[in-house]
Amino acid sequence: MDSLNSKKMSKNKSLWGWLFYTILLFTFLQNYYDLQAIMDGGKLDLLNYEGPTFIKLLKDLIYITIFIVSLHYAWKANVAIFSPLSFLIVLLIISCFVSSLLSNGVLLSIIGLRWCFPFLIFLLARPFVESIDAESVAKILFLGVSFCFAAQIYQIFNMPPIYGEILGSIPARTPGIFLAPNSAAFFACSSCALVMSLSKRNKNIVMLTIILTCLISILAQSGTGIICSILLLIYHWMGRFSISFFVFAGFIFLVMLLNLDSLTMREDYVSASGGNRLDVFLKMLTLAFTSFDGFGLYTNAAMLNQSTAKLDFVLDSLWASWLGNFGIYALPILFLTIMFYYQAVCSKTWHGRQPVLLVFLLFSMTSIVFEAFPMNIYIVFGLWFAGGADKTQANARC
Repeated sequence: MDSLNSKKMSKNKSLWGWLFYTILLFTFLQNYYDLQAIMDGGKLDLLNYEGPTFIKLLKDLIYITIFIVSLHYAWKANVAIFSPLSFLIVLLIISCFVSSLLSNGVLLSIIGLRWCFPFLIFLLARPFVESIDAESVAKILFLGVSFCFAAQIYQIFNMPPIYGEILGSIPARTPGIFLAPNSAAFFACSSCALVMSLSKRNKNIVMLTIILTCLISILAQSGTGIICSILLLIYHWMGRFSISFFVFAGFIFLVMLLNLDSLTMREDYVSASGGNRLDVFLKMLTLAFTSFDGFGLYTNAAMLNQSTAKLDFVLDSLWASWLGNFGIYALPILFLTIMFYYQAVCSKTWHGRQPVLLVFLLFSMTSIVFEAFPMNIYIVFGLWFAGGADKTQANARC
């Protein structure tokens, strides 16, 4: 029996290792063409992509693979693929898809399905995630963060100042292995949160990952990244969500928010970035009570596709995109999702998931998380992972 368990653990370790190495490789490949173009002095254009289309489809291959494997693990674990709550969520999503299909055509409805695919994976990924080999994945995530930071250091000395200059002649907002600097900060923070949840034995990896995450966010000059990385550091010191954490973290958050223009070295950053996002969110909030056929329209993919682009403003948050795409179903789906997750993690066994939840909530305000690869997959895994004693309790209770 011990021999069989040992072989099973070795197989799972190999599986997770290959999966995360593949995610890291695909992340670099899908951004390589754009990064090479700007490093050669090309024009920065976040709304167009001229590289090979199949490279952008690599992440879809990852989604489909994880989706199929998650179904397989659910079947092996002899558990229902969907609970009553998650099944109801899927029915509402299907209603959104059909409404868009009838009103907007095949392409836009498929774009909507592609937008919410990570969300569908989240609904059924728990049995798969519970097979994770924690320490092995933590090391791979640390490798990814280190590689991103190394790319930023190289860019400091070699990248044209496409985002301007700081401190005289240093290129501003180095993006690492991404095109958008905010994505580099999001990648670092989501990786760091997952390392904090996964690595229980190697405290050095946790601390080094937090330090690198702070440095990556500073070099990317990402306001959300800087705030999030500091809050992760505070969480690491305090160990869990508590009244003391929320009081101290709330004070630090307010101080950083009031000084974010200076911290990011970006003029009028808070008023321009925060104000625009708030305006878009309020606009989407009105749609949530009137729209029923916007599924797929309120996505980055639709904005990038000239044949489907119908918006004259940019969606920069998950919540604005959520409201627009789900329309009248947005609030019911959100309520059902919260109930589903609360019931699934048994409410009191979520300690290991707290850092990932913190990153998810913060970056949801400045990024369409569903479309941010590989961060969306990291968030899905992290929300289901129960670390240390929590995992034992979770298995006993659920």
